Amino acid sequence: MKKALLWSMIPLRNEMSAEEILARNRIGSNSGNVLFHTSMARALTLSPDGIPDTCFFAHRDDLDRFAQEVNERYRCFVMPLANAFRANYMPRLRELTRFIRKLRIPCVVAGVGIQASSVEELRRGFPFDEDVRSFMNAVLERSAAVGVRGAFTAEYLRRLGYIEDRDFAVIGCPSMYSRGDALPLIKPMPNDENARVCVNGKADSAPEIRAFTMEGCRLFPNYTYVAQNIEEMWLLRAGLPVLPTTRRLPPKYVPATRLNHLMRESRAVGYLNARSWISAMVSADFCFGCNIHGNVAAILSGAPALVLAKDLRVAELAEYHEIPLVTLEEMRGGLRFEDAIARANWHSVSANHPARFRKFVNFLNINNLEHIYVNGKSPSIAPYDLALAETVDPEPLLPHLHLSRSERAALRPVYEKAHRYYADKVGGKLREKLPMGGWTKLPAPRALPADGLSLQR
Repeated sequence: MKKALLWSMIPLRNEMSAEEILARNRIGSNSGNVLFHTSMARALTLSPDGIPDTCFFAHRDDLDRFAQEVNERYRCFVMPLANAFRANYMPRLRELTRFIRKLRIPCVVAGVGIQASSVEELRRGFPFDEDVRSFMNAVLERSAAVGVRGAFTAEYLRRLGYIEDRDFAVIGCPSMYSRGDALPLIKPMPNDENARVCVNGKADSAPEIRAFTMEGCRLFPNYTYVAQNIEEMWLLRAGLPVLPTTRRLPPKYVPATRLNHLMRESRAVGYLNARSWISAMVSADFCFGCNIHGNVAAILSGAPALVLAKDLRVAELAEYHEIPLVTLEEMRGGLRFEDAIARANWHSVSANHPARFRKFVNFLNINNLEHIYVNGKSPSIAPYDLALAETVDPEPLLPHLHLSRSERAALRPVYEKAHRYYADKVGGKLREKLPMGGWTKLPAPRALPADGLSLQR
């Protein structure tokens, strides 16, 4: 039987070391990607030797030849896209649109979302609306419906003229279906300041989120920071400082240099694949922060989680899956962390999960995708699990404060990748701020590392 092809750069077969993943940025700049990409791969793997191949590209000169190869080799092309409806993703979305129009196999989007800061922005529209229309139309020629993340993306697509339950269906995030139709029983919320608490966040968070997160850190001072951003991963493994993106210093709960107290006290960690991340979170008593997938990992392990919704892309997922959340407006209104805990229903995420899972399975069925959820049930051991049973997960990333000369030499590819990444990032920021004409003297940013341009088998 032919395999599925997944739009992804995640090493789905556990075939890479931590250093290789970091040197090639094979988490797609944020480890949250590994959760929903792995979940989709698990659902589409019908035999232990049938793990989907992956592709991920920004530009291909050989798109016709590549499309012909894909048409011949694969049964479907599946795209778990996350917040792809955003300005800086449009070059890749346009290329995807061109590629899809050359394919003859089913092309299915699972879990795409809009990135917007407010409902007002959503209703005003975006400069990329026509690009989204072109993409949607191309996909709908190759599938029955597009899967979207939540209510705000649904509202956006309705404004563009698409009809819910005909052109698209709200399915949430595939990561929440990693365990099929049942979630683990959520533990009781701890009331001990020494509880094992995990915090996630961003160095450039809004002041309200910083203040609210710090309030939670004071309630649970023994917390551990779980890194997700590639820059934070480079800091943990190679000691490279996180490049600031605003004039504000990073909050204390987000390590940005080796001098941060969490680095010195070994209270920061990062995970590079789904299995090790979810397994590690079993020991957590509570998790909170503004990264949705950091909290999803906790829920998949049975820990209560509180989402701090920094924008609509986070809020719509938390609301759809009934994960307790606090909005920016509530933080600005003076909501206290203790009150947010007191009002939270930690079990709502589990209560209606079976109904959401059935809707997800129905979405797979109407798109004629072959999957493992026969009769709407998840096997206790899936073919994907069997395929990875003998593999070794990349080790968790812990603070490396003092690196020997040999360790630094081994990390040279990581340093080189980080150097290129930061050079492109700084160049991009300067191009945004300099007047027209001044930016042409700067080198153009690289769209993708060279190793991201081909099929990954």
